[in-house]
Amino acid sequence: MLIETENREYRRTVLWARALHACSERIDGLVWVSRQHDTSLALVLFGDRVLREHLEVVEMPIPLFDGPGFEIVRFAAELAGISILD
Repeated sequence: MLIETENREYRRTVLWARALHACSERIDGLVWVSRQHDTSLALVLFGDRVLREHLEVVEMPIPLFDGPGFEIVRFAAELAGISILD
């Protein structure tokens, strides 16, 4: 149930995250295979264990509202069956 949940079950996954957080201070977060994009990993970091200054930007972000970034959004929306209205 934890890995293959529908969005109506997401509240239960919060309980799993809380239990994992409570069981060891050495655990920084969770990584799993994305259900929406099964060739990608999803990641949640516990904010009280991984601080912003611990992270490093390895590639500058691109704006998603215009130009090449928006083309990526449009492509992802098409794959997901989402219509973007201009």
